[in-house]
Amino acid sequence: MKMEIMDKDIELRFTSIAYSKMCYLLGCSDTEVGWNGVTEKVSDELYIIKDILVYPQEVTGATIRSDDAKFGLWEQSLPDDIFYNLRMFAHSHVNFSPEPSQLDVEVQKDKYKDLVVDNDFYIFLIVNKKFHYTARILVKDGDTAKVTYTKHIMINCDFGENDDLVSFRNEYVDMVKQKVKPVKKVEEKKK
Repeated sequence: MKMEIMDKDIELRFTSIAYSKMCYLLGCSDTEVGWNGVTEKVSDELYIIKDILVYPQEVTGATIRSDDAKFGLWEQSLPDDIFYNLRMFAHSHVNFSPEPSQLDVEVQKDKYKDLVVDNDFYIFLIVNKKFHYTARILVKDGDTAKVTYTKHIMINCDFGENDDLVSFRNEYVDMVKQKVKPVKKVEEKKK
């Protein structure tokens, strides 16, 4: 596999439900935890993470291992439109640096082998409790993996019109005002 580094900016836009679930996992877990993202590629510059799903796993403070006995059954239970759009693998590094370990790199290489057709993609995301992250996006182009790294990947959250979080955001805007210090008038000096 040849690697080609892409220098273009890419946005990972989470729906509010996907982002909320990720925040919940990061905030409530004292161990590593992994999840998959139901993802849509809108363009070469925009990927939408529509939802995240937690799969059967065994975790410690520094590792995640899928529970192989349960994982296959879990995958088989997913509707096709979900299963075929699981294009993001993410996990936490709790309070450690979000840099990928050697095992993380090996998982990424294995996932690339699963990409069958050109323009097929996979997103890898590691996030810690401080919301520091590393991200990689692999896109298959013949026998080349086009890779985009963290410095070109921006994460955003999209609040939908019918979203419960919209009312929360609006409440925040109405209720929380930044205090502005009064400006003292400067009197002109009389000559």
